[in-house]
Amino acid sequence: MSFTKPRTPLPPRKHYITRRRREMRKAGKKDRENRKALRAFKLECAGFGIERCECRYEGCKGIPDTWAHGRKRRELLEGELEKFAVAACTVCHRRLDEDMSHEEMAAEVARLIALRPERYLEAA
Repeated sequence: MSFTKPRTPLPPRKHYITRRRREMRKAGKKDRENRKALRAFKLECAGFGIERCECRYEGCKGIPDTWAHGRKRRELLEGELEKFAVAACTVCHRRLDEDMSHEEMAAEVARLIALRPERYLEAA
C-alpha cells in the first residue's frame, strides 16, 4: 500500500509583463550641497586624523558611519553644513537626535568640536 498521492502536473507558468526600471532622477540642489559639504568634512576629519566616533556615548560602536549636525538640516545657517558637525556612529547619532532637545544637541556638538584639537593632538 502506497501512502504517496499520485503526482498531478502543475499548470503552465504565466509569463508576467515586467515593467522597465524607471531612470533615477538627477540629484537636486540640497543633495549636491550635501555631497560637496560631506567631501569637505571628510577632508577635515582626515586632517585631524579622526578615525573613531567623536561622541563616545554608552553603547558606542566606534566606527563613524554618519556625520551628526548640531542643528536640524532646515535650521543650519550658511556655511554650517560642513563646519557644525561631528563624526558619529549610528548609536551616538541617534542619541543626539532623539534624546536631546535642539538646544542640548547644539551645545553638545559645539562642545565636541571644541575638544577636537586637544584630543587629536594628544593622540598623535
